[in-house]
Amino acid sequence: MRKNIIDGVKPFSEFYFKTCYYHQMIAALSCFGIAAENVLMNTIMLVHDDFVIEDKDFYNDDELMSRLGCKLKKCNVAEKMLVRNIDKGNPVIVGIDCFYMESRPRTYMKRHDPHYILAYGYDLDSDTAYVVDQDFANDSKYKTKTMSLKALLYMSEQMRIGKLRRRHTSRIVIRNVRAQSERISVYDHIPSAQIKNSGAAAKRNLIELRRLLVSDTEALLNKISLINDYIYFLKRYYCTLTQSDMFKNKSNAERLARLISEYGFLQAAMWKISAKHENLPDGQKDKLSERIAEIMTLEETVYARIAEECK
Repeated sequence: MRKNIIDGVKPFSEFYFKTCYYHQMIAALSCFGIAAENVLMNTIMLVHDDFVIEDKDFYNDDELMSRLGCKLKKCNVAEKMLVRNIDKGNPVIVGIDCFYMESRPRTYMKRHDPHYILAYGYDLDSDTAYVVDQDFANDSKYKTKTMSLKALLYMSEQMRIGKLRRRHTSRIVIRNVRAQSERISVYDHIPSAQIKNSGAAAKRNLIELRRLLVSDTEALLNKISLINDYIYFLKRYYCTLTQSDMFKNKSNAERLARLISEYGFLQAAMWKISAKHENLPDGQKDKLSERIAEIMTLEETVYARIAEECK
């Protein structure tokens, strides 16, 4: 064949999830009708005191794929190999070096950054690769695109033999037609007591954040980087929960959406403190303290709902 495109690809663009590699894994699985939720619900974040987050995957990538009736095969990408697999219905997650990617001016000929693109189609006559990608680093809006097939192959080759020297970073995603796909949910395996402990730690961290904000500016500024990371990852975790059946009910979904929104407001305030390296004015402190109290109330209901789903 001179042209072929795998049907059914659905880029995941609801929010930024972990890394570009996992966005491409989700898009590849969509070609087989496997929902994004199965990748998202393999992950959990457990909260500990002192703004510590434990990010855990229940299954590693190979185990997850096996339970979804698929497998990942490491490969080095070349034109014949790419065409052969797409003709078989196997999308390919292609590792590339962004140093050679003209559409990314921040890294093009400036910085060597590894990146992943999903190739799910080709047109040899027009030198076209059909891909899933974002417009810039950390952009959550993944979409279907076209790009030069030769350029894709060159960027992948440079990932392998250039400065980064990363061999076998690309993956063929293969569907095992004889295997059935399981429903994946880490919450089937996590004790409810662990979730309740996580919720209690999240509440203590908010109480401590409010104390730092109101009465200990020096300690707040010393911990601001840690706090920003904590808020970022916890907000991302709550975003993953929006894709779970646990929060499909309207009232549960609304509470979760409000919690994510409030964490977004808190995140913006902490970024402001970090950028200026000074605390907020007293009036703004009071308003933020009120919003922290609202977060505590919402968070308590969210953790109670998660605990209901656990063993």
